[in-house]
Amino acid sequence: LNIDTAQNGIITRGVMLDIAKVRGVEWLEAGDGVFTEDLEAAEKAQGVRLEEGDALILRLGWYKRRLEKGAPESGRPGLHAETLPWLKERGISVIGGDASQDADPSGYPGIGLPVHRVGIVGMGLWLIDAGNCEELAKVCERLNRYAFMFVVAPLRFKNATGSPTNPLAIF
Repeated sequence: LNIDTAQNGIITRGVMLDIAKVRGVEWLEAGDGVFTEDLEAAEKAQGVRLEEGDALILRLGWYKRRLEKGAPESGRPGLHAETLPWLKERGISVIGGDASQDADPSGYPGIGLPVHRVGIVGMGLWLIDAGNCEELAKVCERLNRYAFMFVVAPLRFKNATGSPTNPLAIF
């Protein structure tokens, strides 16, 4: 998936699922996997449903954890590979969040980054890793609104697989 194909940006509906809040914790710990049941519980708790073409923005509290405690030597929370069929069925176009999308360890010995590998290569997903979701989470909670217009544009690099971005949520 070459960043050139998104050079004019992506504009779609964004939906934040605040997994940490729904689980009742400040943040998920390294290695904590997010499963389909977590995604569906967050949809229900937040009164929203992801639909085809949506950008899924996951708040795991990882950005906050890194600020308060620093990054651990290894591991990170993220989606478990078992969510991939659900993401495909829902037609998700972008996944962004405050971690790198993949739980590490992945739960499958010898197979790292399954969400990246299958999501990018097999499903054409755009992934936005290691963002700051804290302000967005506060606005969503204050407005009791977890869906918004999502706009993101990469820098115009040629033949690159990634780029810095400045995603925008517009309510």
